Amino acid sequence: MTTQPPRAQAARGRTPVVSALFGAVFALAVALRAALCVVNAAANDDHMPPIYTIAQTGRLPDVHDCFECYQPKLFYVVGAGLLRALRLGEGVGAIHAIEWLNFLLGVWTLWVVLLFTRTLPFPPAQRLVGFALAALNPYLVAAHGQASNDAAVILFGAGCLYQLRLFLARPDESPRSLALAAACALLAGITKGSGLVLIIGMGLLLAARLASAPARRERVVDVLLFAAAFGLVVPFFGGYLHNVLVYGHPFVTNMPRDPLPDFFHETYPARPGITSIMNSYFTFYYAMLVSRPMINLSVTSAPYHQTSFWTLLYGTTHCLNYYQWPPSWAAPTQAMVRLARAIFILALVPTALLLFGALEVLSRLARALRRNGASALLEPESASLVFAGGFVAFLILYSLRHRDFASVKALYLYPGLLAFLALFHAGYALLRANPRLRACADAAIAALCALYAADVGSIILRLARR
Repeated sequence: MTTQPPRAQAARGRTPVVSALFGAVFALAVALRAALCVVNAAANDDHMPPIYTIAQTGRLPDVHDCFECYQPKLFYVVGAGLLRALRLGEGVGAIHAIEWLNFLLGVWTLWVVLLFTRTLPFPPAQRLVGFALAALNPYLVAAHGQASNDAAVILFGAGCLYQLRLFLARPDESPRSLALAAACALLAGITKGSGLVLIIGMGLLLAARLASAPARRERVVDVLLFAAAFGLVVPFFGGYLHNVLVYGHPFVTNMPRDPLPDFFHETYPARPGITSIMNSYFTFYYAMLVSRPMINLSVTSAPYHQTSFWTLLYGTTHCLNYYQWPPSWAAPTQAMVRLARAIFILALVPTALLLFGALEVLSRLARALRRNGASALLEPESASLVFAGGFVAFLILYSLRHRDFASVKALYLYPGLLAFLALFHAGYALLRANPRLRACADAAIAALCALYAADVGSIILRLARR
C-alpha cells in the first residue's frame, strides 16, 4: 500500500510535455461535451417528464406517472429547481438547461478522475493513458450531453471511489475522506438504483475493516454511523420505502420482468437480448461484431451478437455509433460502419489490459486473504476489484430479469468508473518489463482515443446539420 501523499506522487517524474498533454486531453473532453450540449436535444431515455411534474406541481411523481418515474428523485428535484429558477416551461429550452447542468457535472467528474489518477503509484505518462481513455470515452461524453440522471450518479460514484482511495492509502489520517466517500455513496443511492452498489461496497469494506485486528472502537462507530445514515436517508429519500409500502417491493420499474432464461435452451424476449445462460453469458461474438458493428432495432434483422451480454457490453463501452439510438443520432452509413469497426479492433488493447489487471489483482487478493484475512480487502486495488465486480454482478442480475438488449449498457457500470480505471492501470503495469510491447499498446490506445473523439464528433456534426 502506498504511503506517499497524492501530490508527492503526482510530482514524481512529471514533465512539461506530459502536463501539457493532460491539459490538452482535458480541454478536448470539455469541448466535446460542450459541443454536444449545443446541438443535442435527445436522450437515450426521456427523463424530462418527472422533472416537469415536480417543477409544475411541486409533487413527486409516483412510479406509474411516467416511464422514468420509478427512479429515485434526487436529480429530478434538482432539475426541477433549476427550471423554476430559470422560469422555463416544457420544451427544448428546458432540455438544454438540464443538459448544461449535466455538462457542469461532467466537468466536475473529469476533475475527480484527474485527481484520482494522481493518486496512482505509476509514472505520469501511464496515468495520462488511463485519463485519456476515461475522459474521451464516447458514452461518458454522451452522459454529460443528455438530459438524464446518469451524469449525477457517475459523479457521485467517482467522488466515492476517489475519497475511498485516499482513505485506504492513509486510514489513520483521513477520517474526512471516509465521511465524504460515505456521503457520495448515499447520494448515489438516492439518484439512481445502480448507486446502491456503492453503498453495498462501502458496507463490505467497513465490515472488513471492523473484522481486521485490532478492532478499535472508532471502527465500530464508523459502521454504526454509516448504517444509521443509510437507514435514515436512502430508503426514504430514494423512494424504496414507499415502493415497499405501496407495491410490496423496493425495486419497482415500469418494465415487465421477463422469466429467467434457461441454461442451454434459448428463449427469446420481445427484443433479444438475453436468450439463455450459456449463450448470453459465456460468449463473446467478436467476429460477428466486427463484421456487423452496429445494433439493429428491427427484431427480424437484428444481428445475433445482440444476444451476448459481453458483446453488448463491449459495444456500448466503446462506440456511440454502435447503438444507433436516439433516432436523431443514428446513421448506419458505410463510413460509420468502418469507424465502429476500427474502434472495436483497437479497443481490444485496453480491454485486454483491464482483464489482465483484474486477474493480477484477484491473484494478489487471494494470496493476501489467506495471509491476512478480511484486511486484504482494504488494499486500494483490492477495493477497486470489489466495486468493479459488484457493478458487473449488478448488471448481470438486472439483465436476467429484463432481457431486452437495451438493459445491457456499459453506462450502468460507469458509477464504478474509477474502479475499472484502477484495474486497467494494474494491467498496464504488467507491460513495464517490455518497452516494445508497451509502445505498441500506447500507439493503439492513442489511435483509439482519436477515434473516440471522431465517434463523438460524427454525432455532433450530424446533429448540427439538421
